[in-house]
Amino acid sequence: MFRMKNAWERHASEVRVKLSSCVILSPFAAKRLALLLDNVIKQYEARFETMDVGVLPTAPDRPATR
Repeated sequence: MFRMKNAWERHASEVRVKLSSCVILSPFAAKRLALLLDNVIKQYEARFETMDVGVLPTAPDRPATR
């Protein structure tokens, strides 16, 4: 289960954290984690409200043309 410290200011322009450990993932595991987190966030936003993190969505990558 992932948790977020509730004391963080949601609208702060910068959040500083002290790194005490790191996780090294293969590209496959990193993509699986990204998909899992995306799913968890979508469920949260469906239940509560959309979280505005101040980042504009980007267009999907287009295949290169020759």
